[in-house]
Amino acid sequence: MNVLPVLELLRQKIGLNPESIGSASVEKSILEHMKISGSANVDDYLKKINDSPAELKKLVESVVISETSFFRNRVPFITLKNYLKQFVLNKKLERPIRIHCVPCSTGEEPYSIAMVLFDMNITANQFYIYAGDISEQALQLGKSGVYSPYSFRGDNLDFRKTYFSNQ
Repeated sequence: MNVLPVLELLRQKIGLNPESIGSASVEKSILEHMKISGSANVDDYLKKINDSPAELKKLVESVVISETSFFRNRVPFITLKNYLKQFVLNKKLERPIRIHCVPCSTGEEPYSIAMVLFDMNITANQFYIYAGDISEQALQLGKSGVYSPYSFRGDNLDFRKTYFSNQ
């Protein structure tokens, strides 16, 4: 079955590039949702997702990948620290530092950014992190602030002692 029209709709609505996450898995999700929704064909399913924001939301949640962990890739955090030292912290802060973090998934990236800033002795009232994601499920998990061991991967996990508690 040719699901290209649905792929194009996802590209237009959320900027999805199916090749970036695997076209086969995206197509599988589309076909599963078509079946669940009772759609007879692609045109019928397109009508459903165009008429129902809830149906589109279900499809989006099934195709996005929330792969994340604290300090998953150290290079951007080192770059942020160097940038702040060179261009921001060498002068008087007249307004809070604003950082936009998208996609933020379940929050590990923006929380990692906050830890970098705190480690640089930047206080909470000196910065603001705007974080967003297309996945409302991921955002809800991030708001809870509760993380599994999977979020803590890598060799340097010293930050856990300072910023997290075991409960």
